[in-house]
Amino acid sequence: MTGNKIPKRCFFSFTYNLWKSDQRKNARRAAIAPCSQLDDENENLLYSDENVEEKIFRQELIRQTNKIIESLPDKIRIPLILYYLFELSVEQIAQTVKKPPGTIKSRLFKGRSLIKKRLEESGYGK
Repeated sequence: MTGNKIPKRCFFSFTYNLWKSDQRKNARRAAIAPCSQLDDENENLLYSDENVEEKIFRQELIRQTNKIIESLPDKIRIPLILYYLFELSVEQIAQTVKKPPGTIKSRLFKGRSLIKKRLEESGYGK
């Protein structure tokens, strides 16, 4: 009877030690160069339909738009930033800057118009 249990114990001991060794090896490798598994979300990032030119064009458009927004007067720039970046409502912006909601709507319209006009002058949107 004891003869049958020795190979079984030896086998489990051997497999446990191999598993433990693999765990240490994987932990060491992860500490040196972490890697993530490819799941559906990461795979879509690697193989997107968007080409490099479109991505660069979009980045340039964003940079140009930011430059235009920075050049706007404060009374137009502040409502635009509060509305689009901080996602405040027109009423909240009106309370913050102590102006009527109609004035804020008008400044948002004026800001969008100026941005569109300056982007078209730069060659975008044609």
